[in-house]
Amino acid sequence: MKVLLISANTEWTNMPVMPLGLSCVEEAVKNAGHDIHVADLMYD
Repeated sequence: MKVLLISANTEWTNMPVMPLGLSCVEEAVKNAGHDIHVADLMYD
């Protein structure tokens, strides 16, 4: 299965925040054998 996860946070008020929860989900989906891509809109 192909999966796309999107981190829509674009707020730069204090400092950029890493999408750690999304990274945990990404790793679990990858370990389950799926094709996964993550779009982090903070840096795109």
